[in-house]
Amino acid sequence: MGKIKKVLFLVMSMFGVMTLYMLSAAASADVKPDELVIAVSDIKVKSIKLKAGDKLNLSMKVTGNGYVAIQTVTAQYVSCREQSLKIPLKYNAKTGLWTASFKIPKGMQSGLWKLAYVSANIGLNEDGDWEASFRYSDDVEKELQKGDVRISGTKPDYTRPKINFKSLSATRKVNKSKGIVKLTYRVKVKDKSPIEFVNIVLIEKGNDYDDGEVLRMKYNKKTGYYEGSVWKPHGTYQISSISAEDVFGNQVYYYNKYYYGKGGQFYSGSMNRTRNFSKYDLSSGK
Repeated sequence: MGKIKKVLFLVMSMFGVMTLYMLSAAASADVKPDELVIAVSDIKVKSIKLKAGDKLNLSMKVTGNGYVAIQTVTAQYVSCREQSLKIPLKYNAKTGLWTASFKIPKGMQSGLWKLAYVSANIGLNEDGDWEASFRYSDDVEKELQKGDVRISGTKPDYTRPKINFKSLSATRKVNKSKGIVKLTYRVKVKDKSPIEFVNIVLIEKGNDYDDGEVLRMKYNKKTGYYEGSVWKPHGTYQISSISAEDVFGNQVYYYNKYYYGKGGQFYSGSMNRTRNFSKYDLSSGK
């Protein structure tokens, strides 16, 4: 009987372990990516008082609910008057902290800048649908205040970036065997403050405007151009819009004055700033 009891005990133990494993797996399967929750602590800045050219050295500990790794972290600062600033942080594996070293631009407003919130993204969606924020509220006020800084000797920049349309170029490279074409665009953009992004939206001729693809341009220090390339199937492609924004949210947006929509009708863009980009249409040459 003793042996039978031991066998039964082992069987029941194994069954219990398997049940717990299955319940744990089921529970983890029920967790949805958009339920990301983060906690932020140990916020530190190396120097509270800064001027143009100084570096805002920021560090903090950011933890999620543990079921998936955090891919990106951004700190959002706001000034006392109508300016905001987003600073991306990088993960330091040695310290376990997210850090940033941001050079203070001349266009940053003088005065107190508050750390308004910290956002984290798990990197599953380009639109940031799976993002969580640690926002300014009564219960986290003391923690976020540790990231506040005071800027002096600067003048606020409210001007929009300037796109040099004379520098804009579009070229193609056809791969007939694979039935694809490489589209490459280059353009120069200037601003008083660091530029956050330059985007060119492409659309295949005959498609709706909503079907456009955003081409995020990268800055080439050697050439001074913002450049971007993309491989597309055979067809004719147009620039539907070009936009640029600096780190303070000053944005300029140009729609194509005419583009070829469904039904074969040309019509004028709906925005105040429009240009005719038809000379940059690229055909695969099929």
